[in-house]
Amino acid sequence: MRVRMFLRFLEDGWLPIHYNYWLQSLAYSLMNGEVGMRVHDFGFEGEGRVFRHFTFSRLLGRYELTPDHSKIRFAQGCQWVISSPVDEILGALATGILRAGRINVGPVVAEVEEVRVEKPNVMQGWQGNDEPQDSETAIRIRVRTLSPIVAYSTLLRGDGSKYTVYFQPGEAEFQRLVSDNLERKAAGLEELNPSVWHKEVRDVRHGRMGEKGQGEKEGYGRQAEDAGEKEKRGDGVDREEGRGGRVNLPKGGNTLERGNVQGRERKDVSEEGLAGKGGKKGNTSNAVGLRLRALGQPRLHIIEYKGGIIKGYSGSLELYGVRSLLQLAVDAGLGSKNAQGFGCLELMGRG
Repeated sequence: MRVRMFLRFLEDGWLPIHYNYWLQSLAYSLMNGEVGMRVHDFGFEGEGRVFRHFTFSRLLGRYELTPDHSKIRFAQGCQWVISSPVDEILGALATGILRAGRINVGPVVAEVEEVRVEKPNVMQGWQGNDEPQDSETAIRIRVRTLSPIVAYSTLLRGDGSKYTVYFQPGEAEFQRLVSDNLERKAAGLEELNPSVWHKEVRDVRHGRMGEKGQGEKEGYGRQAEDAGEKEKRGDGVDREEGRGGRVNLPKGGNTLERGNVQGRERKDVSEEGLAGKGGKKGNTSNAVGLRLRALGQPRLHIIEYKGGIIKGYSGSLELYGVRSLLQLAVDAGLGSKNAQGFGCLELMGRG
């Protein structure tokens, strides 16, 4: 599920060309409260990794650049998409947006003109007898990236220093890392218990955790281990994307009440049939992981983030896997560094 915002910047609206950190900070500020604290400060564990289970797009729309390409402006407005498989995260974001009315991307103020809650469904386009009846049936879908996909490994040189190798669609290591990352996210979702993590947040607020310095009442927004800085442990799998709980989005048409705001039905993610390799399309006896194929030439993006460099690839892809796993890719993002604004996808239809 996702929230799509239609923004119009006030005054001149010039942003730095590398604005991911500003958008990430805005996303956390919109969550706020217990949800924001839980996602930012702790994340959610999946097979020994910590995930935050949300992703967001680049700003989408017609733009102009300064002559030196250091700044960008969306004079006619733009869209911004935030996606998550966690209803509670999306609900907190929607509430924050509606309360704010205006938001700040760094120092630049934007008016929120419209908000839509959307539920992309990987089964769209399947009809009648053609529709797979089993959630473990492998299907193909087409997607395009709304923000670049990142896959990397951190390796050691002979002198013990570290260096990062980034991979692109079409390389076997890109396939392996992206598939492994997605299956770890799925494993973490199966263990989610919203009541437990709400209690953890309350315990931290009152200094009752007592482990790893978590009783220090650092609170939401602490910078000791900033979101997105926990990932480099040598295997290219991000430690900063995870799973939350469930939120009470409006029912009865699910229309959010503020100005020109539209909504669609809510969703639940099934986590069935996620393990294994091999298999054929339509065959439920051999589950598959995730396979992907680039449709056209991927485009390289080099993004500056908090003084460092991140490389990712954008373009259109065909994804092949069990439908619950593909739904998770669409909702949670593909690849690493999702909560830093990478791997956000838009569903285009059947493959």
